[in-house]
Amino acid sequence: MQQRPTGAFYVATAALDQLPPLPAWQWLAARRLDALSPELAACVRLCSALGPDFTREEVEEIQDAIEQAGGASTPMDAGVGLGALCGLGLLVRGERGIYAFESATFRDAVYDALAPAQRQAIHAHAFAWWRARVDPRAPDARGLAHLARHATACGERAPAAAAHLALGDRAAASHDNVEADQRYTAALALLDEGDARRRAHALAGRGKARYCLHRIPEALADLALARELARGLSDGRLTAELLFEEATALDHATDYAASARRADEARAIVEGLGDRGLESRLLMALGRSCWRQQRVAEAIELLDRASAGAAAEGDEETRVIALLLLAMALVIAGRLGEAEARFCEVIALCRERKDRLHLCSAYANRAYLWAALSAPERGLRDLSRAVELAREIGNPGPEHVATHNLAELLHWCGREDEALALARRSRVLDERFGERAAPDDALLIARIQAARGELREAARLVAWVADRCSPDASAPAPYALFRMLKLVLAAEGLWVPSGEDQEDGWDALTAFAERSLPVEELLEVLYFHVRTAASAGRHREATAALAKARPALVGCRMWQPRFEAVAALLPRSSEPTEGGSQTQGE
Repeated sequence: MQQRPTGAFYVATAALDQLPPLPAWQWLAARRLDALSPELAACVRLCSALGPDFTREEVEEIQDAIEQAGGASTPMDAGVGLGALCGLGLLVRGERGIYAFESATFRDAVYDALAPAQRQAIHAHAFAWWRARVDPRAPDARGLAHLARHATACGERAPAAAAHLALGDRAAASHDNVEADQRYTAALALLDEGDARRRAHALAGRGKARYCLHRIPEALADLALARELARGLSDGRLTAELLFEEATALDHATDYAASARRADEARAIVEGLGDRGLESRLLMALGRSCWRQQRVAEAIELLDRASAGAAAEGDEETRVIALLLLAMALVIAGRLGEAEARFCEVIALCRERKDRLHLCSAYANRAYLWAALSAPERGLRDLSRAVELAREIGNPGPEHVATHNLAELLHWCGREDEALALARRSRVLDERFGERAAPDDALLIARIQAARGELREAARLVAWVADRCSPDASAPAPYALFRMLKLVLAAEGLWVPSGEDQEDGWDALTAFAERSLPVEELLEVLYFHVRTAASAGRHREATAALAKARPALVGCRMWQPRFEAVAALLPRSSEPTEGGSQTQGE
């Protein structure tokens, strides 16, 4: 068990592989071996040291090599022995004649019981067998894995480290981040401290795998160490690449200011190198910083150039990230046709690359396009896919984002019961896996509860936000929604935390929302303004807010039923329509 900065605990699953078998398994393994003939028991012991899988050829030739070296021999043919063990249920035969133990725990217990000299002899002959067969120019993953295992057991550190590095690179390329983390960790344990370049390679790979697994602090520590090694090597290109990886890790951690600083540091290096591949990554990082700062027009220009440059250079990962952000920026800019084309492009690319992490983000982000196109049901389907993908890859980060967005979209559609359950799930994910307190989930739950009329529960959450993570204008949406909730609660005489925005009222909040928020959140502010004013009998104020909402409702029909319902509290002339005049009155 390990503890996060927020106080939440989690299981360090990577460490589970290092635990020894339970004593009961060793006793059971001994009993099972005693029940076999000596020849079959010897075959089991040999196979336990060969690794997680093996072929008849491997068993036969390694067994012959041991016998020729003066080791223990067995008169039983390898094929006969393997077949008999399959018949007894100890082994299973898979595709291409590859055998494996039916129980990995039984295999480990047998292996641990081997005499050290016997174990070492098997590893030595197996290492020689695999070294003669693995082609360094085109190694297969299975051969590399066996070579790494036996080289490590024989103390052959250099070939073992090289094999683990190659396996880590393969796993990273196929987006198997758990495997990549384990392989790079194994390589680091074997590499000499003075081998700065390969240590930087392994640390960089592990850091990237870890932020993809939402292990952000560990990822940042790895990337910082790798960057120091790169600077010691006077390798500007590697240093810039590592700064870009740190910027991405910090963006995953929602530390956007630090991410922007890393991008700026990289710019100083890249501009002096003239490397076109790095230029595309720089454009993407700078465009991402503009997007996080809500400088939408600048973000669109930079990200469009980044995606085109990355496509020309064959840098698919940079292209994917640039397209994801560009599509969202186009939605905010109202260029919905272009946004839809970009989303289709990035989704197809992620599917082709089997990149489920970014595919999850693409589905989660595309929901905003469907909301803007007044097609919320399509958005709900995309967000449900995103949640499923996040659970498949075991990453709480995108699951949290997708669950939050799904809850918010359901809230905007008026499906408050479903929205509340998902919003609570989103908050649990953030509390367990987030690195610091954030207001978004608590505010979403409070908004849903306010819509349901559960104002005392909403007030408790608003007080928590004020105490732990009060938003400011640098995050416009949480800031505006926080102010909105305080005005709703104050209208009902409920205590709300004081602050410098306490006296600005609905007019100032609406003006801020019109400048800073997407249409869905602007309509939410206007909806609660209308509802609060109508409930207090301030019909003229409610009617004016309703009039402000009418143009936005044309492009966001999912809010229409809410406004129609609240208009029923006003004189009939105040009902919202998509055109026509309206008479203000008490």
